[in-house]
Amino acid sequence: MQVGCLFFAGGKMKFYKLLLIFPIFYISGCATLFPSSLEKDHKIEWKKDLLMSINDKMYHGIALVPKARLYNIKIFPPVKTIDRIQWGSCHGGDNADKAVEYGLWPWSKKQKYFSMTYTPKNIELDRACPLKITALAQKHKAMAFGMIIVPDVKPHISLKATLECNRKTQLKKVGTTACQAAIKSIHRIHFDGEVFQDARENIKCPPFKKVKPNVFEFFMPRDLCVYLFKSRQKAINGKFKTHKLITYGYEKVPPPKEL
Repeated sequence: MQVGCLFFAGGKMKFYKLLLIFPIFYISGCATLFPSSLEKDHKIEWKKDLLMSINDKMYHGIALVPKARLYNIKIFPPVKTIDRIQWGSCHGGDNADKAVEYGLWPWSKKQKYFSMTYTPKNIELDRACPLKITALAQKHKAMAFGMIIVPDVKPHISLKATLECNRKTQLKKVGTTACQAAIKSIHRIHFDGEVFQDARENIKCPPFKKVKPNVFEFFMPRDLCVYLFKSRQKAINGKFKTHKLITYGYEKVPPPKEL
C-alpha cells in the first residue's frame, strides 16, 4: 500500500475499534495519534529510544542516516504485542497495525517487527523535516519513539564539525550532526577554523554561546531545533561552507517496557 512516500510491507492495514475513539493531536506540525490512556499530556517531549534497522544498519532512538534514494526500515516494538506504529514528517504520515513475525528457527520464540520503505521527497530534503515514529501498545501501556534524519544534500552543507553530545564525541562529521539529550544539559560543537552562527530555522531555539572563535557551547533546548554554522570558505556552488546541527531535547524517559 503506497501512501505518499511511505510503504508499509505488512499487508492490508486494520484499525482497532478501541483506537478509533481517541483524539488526534498534532505535534511539530505533523499529525500523530496518541491514545489518551497512554499519554495524557501530548505536549511532553519524550526521549527517542525506539530500536530500528535502516538499510541493514541498527539505530537506537535517533538515526542520522547516510544519503540514499530509498530507506528500508524495520521497526522493532518495545514489547511483544504492539497495537500501532505511526510515522509522520512535515510532509505527512500514516500508521500501520500489522507486524511481521520472525525467528531464527521454526521452533524458536518469535518476535515481531514492522517493515516499511521511505523515499524522501524534495520538500523533505529542502528543510529540517525528520521522520518521527511512535510505537503504541494499549495492553502494556508502553510507548517508544524514534526519529530518522536524512542529511542535507546541498553542496555547501559540507563543513566538518566535532560534536560533544550526551557524554559522547562525534569526530569530524561532515555536513550534518544530531544530538539528543535531556533539556538544559550542556554540550559543545567544535570546528577546525573560525565560524559564525547563522539564522536559526525556529525562533524558539536560543542561540549558542561562543566560547572560542571555533567552539560553541549550548544548553539543550526543548524539542527539535536546527542550527546553522558558516565558515569563510566557499563550496563549489559559491556559497559559504555550512554545518547543520539538529538537536532534540527531551523532558521525560518513556515508562519501562512490560513484557
